[in-house]
Amino acid sequence: MEWDVPIVGQTTLGSGQTKALLDKPGYWAKVYPNNFRPVCYAANGKLPDRTNAFLDRIKSAKIDMTDTLLWWIALGYDSPRMIAEAMKNAGTEPQQIVGYLNKLKGYPGVYGDISFTPDEHNGYPDDEIVMVEANSLKDGAFNLAPGYGV
Repeated sequence: MEWDVPIVGQTTLGSGQTKALLDKPGYWAKVYPNNFRPVCYAANGKLPDRTNAFLDRIKSAKIDMTDTLLWWIALGYDSPRMIAEAMKNAGTEPQQIVGYLNKLKGYPGVYGDISFTPDEHNGYPDDEIVMVEANSLKDGAFNLAPGYGV
């Protein structure tokens, strides 16, 4: 049939575990998983400064990231720190933590800048969710898919 159709889907399409299943690297061409802009390479080939500093710490600790997605690690790093900040600043009772988080604006995580309100508990900015090129996986991060600006 000789179809030339892109594959678009969720983040694991670009994971190292998926890459290991491929017979040829070319099978990963035109595969576009979703990802998160702060942990992706910009058009200039660089990660944001905050992300790059985090990746340098991971590399200096000799953590192997050949089959791991950087956003997974970043989210696992940011979340407990955000909760610890809430507990330090507001207290350890659940209602104190919730009250603090409901007013959190632009928490500067590696994964992204997180904000909450009493009515919005998603926290992640929609405009930071992007598509990436699966075949560009390097150090857990990807190049943005075609069509994204700098």
